[in-house]
Amino acid sequence: MLCFHREEMHKNAAFSSYSHTRRITNLCFFMQLLHLNSYFFFVH
Repeated sequence: MLCFHREEMHKNAAFSSYSHTRRITNLCFFMQLLHLNSYFFFVH
């Protein structure tokens, strides 16, 4: 039972870290889009 519980916790931790990484990647992408938009705005 303890082994099963530990494995489930490990799976949840891996999943949460994966979603956290995705969130950071999305944030970086969003910041790049904002930067590009402001760059084009200043150029035009």
